Amino acid sequence: VRCPALHPSTRGKRYITPSEMADSAVNAFLKCIIDLENENETGCLAEYATYPAVLKRFGEGFKIKMGFGMHVGWAVEGAIGSKHKIDASSLSPHVNIAARLQAATKQFGVSMLLSGEFVDGLSSQLKRLCRPLDRVALKGSKEPMMLFSFEPRMDERKRYFDRFELGVEAYLNGEWEQARALLEGCVNSDPGDRPPAVLLEYMEERDFVAPPTWSGHRELTSK
Repeated sequence: VRCPALHPSTRGKRYITPSEMADSAVNAFLKCIIDLENENETGCLAEYATYPAVLKRFGEGFKIKMGFGMHVGWAVEGAIGSKHKIDASSLSPHVNIAARLQAATKQFGVSMLLSGEFVDGLSSQLKRLCRPLDRVALKGSKEPMMLFSFEPRMDERKRYFDRFELGVEAYLNGEWEQARALLEGCVNSDPGDRPPAVLLEYMEERDFVAPPTWSGHRELTSK
C-alpha cells in the first residue's frame, strides 16, 4: 500500500507496513470514541440528553454510544442496491466477522472488540494494551478466535488486568472453580468492568463445571 503523504525524512512517497495500517485503524477508532465522548459532554449531543422525549425514554444521564469491531482480511468494495437506492459497501466473510464483533461490544461492555488475527498485526507497543477476553466460535468462521479489548490505560491497573488474565486462562483451560475465584475478585474490585461478569454468567449457567466436551471456546451468542 502506497502512502500519499510526505515522509519527514525523504519528502516522498513511502510504503506503509501492515502494523502501521493496523495501528492507524485503532487510532482512528480511538479518535472517534474520544470525539463522541466530548460531544456528549459539552458538544451538540449534550443538548439532546435534555430533550423531554429523550428523558422520558432513557432517563437522566443518557449518552450516545458506538461500538467498533476490528478484524483483518479481504473485501469486495462497490456500489450495491437498485436504481432507487445505491450504497457504497464492502462485502466479504471478514466484513461479516467485523460486524459480529461490533455487535458483541454490547455483550462485553467495551467500545472496541478486536479479533486475535487483527491483534497479531499490531505493533508491539499496541499489542501490550490489548486485553484477552474470551475465545469464541463465530457464525461464518471455521476456527475459534480470541477476542480482545483495547485498554489504553492498562499499565495504570496492571494488578487488576493480571488477575483478570489469569482468570481467563483458567476458564479456557476448564479450571472453572479457579476461574470463578479470580473473576469474582475482579468484579468486587471493579463492578463496572463487564468482561469478568460475562464469563461468570456463562459458567454459572453450567454450575461452574466445565462440560466434558469443553474445548476452550464457546459459541458467541451475539448476532
